[in-house]
Amino acid sequence: MASTKFPPAMPPVRTGATAVKTPAMKTAPALTKAAVAPVAAKPVAAPPGVTKAAAAPVVTKAVAAAPAPTPAATAGTGATVTRTPMVVAFIDLARFQIESRRLTDEALAELVQDYYERISDGLKGAGGRVVKFMGDGALTVFPVDRASQAVRTLMLLKQEIDTRMAKRKFSTMLVIRVNAGDVMAGDYGPKTDRRFDVIGNAVNRAAAMRYSEGMSLTGDAYAKLDAKTQKLFKAKGDVYIPA
Repeated sequence: MASTKFPPAMPPVRTGATAVKTPAMKTAPALTKAAVAPVAAKPVAAPPGVTKAAAAPVVTKAVAAAPAPTPAATAGTGATVTRTPMVVAFIDLARFQIESRRLTDEALAELVQDYYERISDGLKGAGGRVVKFMGDGALTVFPVDRASQAVRTLMLLKQEIDTRMAKRKFSTMLVIRVNAGDVMAGDYGPKTDRRFDVIGNAVNRAAAMRYSEGMSLTGDAYAKLDAKTQKLFKAKGDVYIPA
């Protein structure tokens, strides 16, 4: 009978199952994977990349490079202070305080600035440098192996400054006191504002030399000069102070 032929009619259900496996159904899992992959994997991996960039040596290098400008700002021998043989010269103007009363503050400032520039420029040819200016005075140093050149340079500088001041009708003369010996040279002062300076008995002795309106040398300084410079110094009639 017809009832016995129903079981073979089941394949339509399989056909429905086959319809479930359409390409549209296959794309659903693909879309799920595509959506999960960028959100779950790549964004999570991105933060470590950002962390590395933030913690990169960019910050470390910037901090490490900060001490580098210290030598340019101090313009000295660094933080180390060393015993160094030098020629030490104190320079100032005789009767400066009295003469300065005749000038306005503006005129006096202009005169002092010109004076500073001439002192600083005049020393360079002999390897000298100004350690510091103090009003009309200056503490200067030279390499000890250039002592003869230093003294000749200072003699010429005195002649030039005296002439310039006379032209300005500023009645003064350049006074120079020179010594030679070991000094403690280096950068002194607070960590944020260290400046080159020289300390020691050789400096104190030059500062304490007998005052004259010429150029004075200690015996130690005179002994560093070559014979030609010694003769030139004596011929100028400047004061020579024995050791």
